[in-house]
Amino acid sequence: MSKLDTEPTPPDYMGVAPGCLGFIIGGIFSLLILFVDSIQEKFYNFFCYDLGLSDGSWKIIVIILIIIPPIIIPTICLLINFTLNKTIYKTKFENRLKEYNIKLEKYNLEKVLNEQIIKNGVPETAKIVICNRSSLIKMINNTELYVWIKDDKLCFANKYHSIIIKLLEIHIDDILHFLKQHREIHNEIITSTDFQSKKEEITLEFINNNKYEQLFFHISAYDILKDLIPEKEIQFVNDKNNSQLIDNCTTVYEKLRELSRLKEEGILTDEEFTEKKKKFLSEV
Repeated sequence: MSKLDTEPTPPDYMGVAPGCLGFIIGGIFSLLILFVDSIQEKFYNFFCYDLGLSDGSWKIIVIILIIIPPIIIPTICLLINFTLNKTIYKTKFENRLKEYNIKLEKYNLEKVLNEQIIKNGVPETAKIVICNRSSLIKMINNTELYVWIKDDKLCFANKYHSIIIKLLEIHIDDILHFLKQHREIHNEIITSTDFQSKKEEITLEFINNNKYEQLFFHISAYDILKDLIPEKEIQFVNDKNNSQLIDNCTTVYEKLRELSRLKEEGILTDEEFTEKKKKFLSEV
């Protein structure tokens, strides 16, 4: 199942960055007044000697100079940014706002879709595969499908029409195998960037109502199917069949040896030996 992205953050006219920058500048200004004696002396001379303020008034001014800059300077920066977004950068901001609305709409759609999917029975662990085409159901051609295993069945559901739950169910025993194979491409414009993925695809072969059927997936489905039904991967199936064939041959070989012994001991006639030999060999 598709994982929801973080909910998009709306753009704002004021902006966080200018405010933070203003706060840093104001903080530095306050620290300079508080800890740098030469700066304190210049301010003291200006307020006390040039303006003639008392020492009591000077202390109040020092407190104001320390507290006010981290408040005033960020406010000024925010107002400047707000004004720029409303005037010079108006078009740029409107584009950002449109982009936000598109992302928000997509986010809400995915959220509702996921809630509907879970409600209708598709598990959260379901994977997404791209079905290129199908010999069974035309409506899932070039469609994203959810796929999962339930009750020994490989289940599919259309990602964007999830109300149709279990659009297709294939019992594991009815699946012959899946494999990578080259796709024949006719009258299709393909760029060099996606040629590799288009020329290969995954074929899932199975039996449905006693009829041979196929599903063709994008190459990315290989790892997903291998995770869900590893025993149906073509190499695994071939190895298993070869192993069974070897076991059968071993069993038949032992039967033939026993048959030869019975013939040598005169228990079986030549005709009986030949007849049973043909029967055993037909089992291979």
